[in-house]
Amino acid sequence: MEAAPRRILALHLPWLESEGLDPGPLLLWGIEGPRRLVMAVDPAAARLGLRAGMALADARAMVPQATVLPHDPHRAAARLTALALHLRRFTPLVATEAPDTLLLDTTGCEALAGGEAALARQALAALEACGHAALAAMAGNAAAAAALARHAVPGEPPRILPPGTEAEALSPLPLERLRLPAEMLRRLRGLGLRRIGEVLAQPRGPLTRRFGPGLLARLDLATGAARAALRPLAPPPVFAATLAPPEPLITRAGLDAALARLLPELCHRLEAAGQGLRRLRLALRRVDGSRQEIGLGTGGPVRDPAHLARLLREKLEGVAPGFGIERLEVRALETQPLEARQSEGLADGEAAAREALERLLDRLGQRLPVWRAQPCASHWPEQAVRAVSPFAVVRTPSDWDNHRDGPWGGRPRPVWLLARPEPVEAAPDGLVWRGRPRPLRHREGPERLEAEWWGAAPERPPRDYWRVECEDGLRLWLCRSEARWFLHGLFA
Repeated sequence: MEAAPRRILALHLPWLESEGLDPGPLLLWGIEGPRRLVMAVDPAAARLGLRAGMALADARAMVPQATVLPHDPHRAAARLTALALHLRRFTPLVATEAPDTLLLDTTGCEALAGGEAALARQALAALEACGHAALAAMAGNAAAAAALARHAVPGEPPRILPPGTEAEALSPLPLERLRLPAEMLRRLRGLGLRRIGEVLAQPRGPLTRRFGPGLLARLDLATGAARAALRPLAPPPVFAATLAPPEPLITRAGLDAALARLLPELCHRLEAAGQGLRRLRLALRRVDGSRQEIGLGTGGPVRDPAHLARLLREKLEGVAPGFGIERLEVRALETQPLEARQSEGLADGEAAAREALERLLDRLGQRLPVWRAQPCASHWPEQAVRAVSPFAVVRTPSDWDNHRDGPWGGRPRPVWLLARPEPVEAAPDGLVWRGRPRPLRHREGPERLEAEWWGAAPERPPRDYWRVECEDGLRLWLCRSEARWFLHGLFA
């Protein structure tokens, strides 16, 4: 029996990096060599003539109102991988082509969806439900399908190539659709070759001598003259344990006994894989079909059943078993290699102390937020730090803390920053805060903060900050913006 021809569905996500971020126009910038370049744009910025590869200064000059954010390739790569795993509902063979293309081997799967065109539409709808716009094409190999998807026009139906027609369909496409190296593209344009068909019409020998075997290898893959195996993503391992008791559980003692069986089984699977648990979900299904879930997180990787049981103990107080619980499942939603701790060079006593601290913070974290401050590259006070895990590695910029010279330091910041600045009124001998006059003993300023050129909107008003000391010893951080005074923080 003759095997079915191979069919590849390519899904190109042109706005992957900018989707889900601030509303546009939006630019994502990065450093390439000595230059600051635009790495990605959103649709609103593209409509205004901006594109990836432009100098950041030129883009800001063209569209001053654009929001500018740093480029994060790791975020886009992680999102692309997550979407690839999400599309395994259509086929188990799903691969990624960085930075913005998904490849699905749909050979033999189209009948389940009602045909190839229907399968492509369903895949596009699945991505749209996740908040991503995509362009689709289907061909007999990954290179041709990806090139056609990158050349597709939004709003038009996906292009479905019949088997064996790849060379003819690719001929009118620009060479950029094959994503050849930039230097190779420049040299091809220097020879007057701008489309795929123009290169295919050239003698192969001179092309090999001038450009090496890489160009012809890419062309052969796209036209079907050569074949390459798709490297599908393997689904992440599932760390879970399930129990269906012979009788529905109603009492707390029954729940504790069930967890005493489930948690060691889960931790054994984690140990076999060298992993520790970071986030756990306990799912309880009652006999009436309703479901209740309990989640918890840990400060570091954990696979100690007794510790996990202590963390779940208080949360189980809120379980309402109703007429009984007929099924329980514990699942590790996030894991981390547990051996990583041994590479930190800690002595036995230090490692034990750190483990004890982690367990204490885990227990506190079930009742209240536990975090540490990560300094950020921003001089706006409310954006100067962000909350991170209490055990995250915190790196402080060299100029972030500038407490030097003089009674106030070079550029001190208050110990207590108000979440919402409070209005104050100026008085002849001081100020009025919360209806109470406060004469001043000392003042210093102003320190002006302007809009950050790399991120803030240019029309954001500047602020002038003053450090003042009242006669009663209270030390305040005052802000003046648009002719109004506010209290933004208090010094120790």
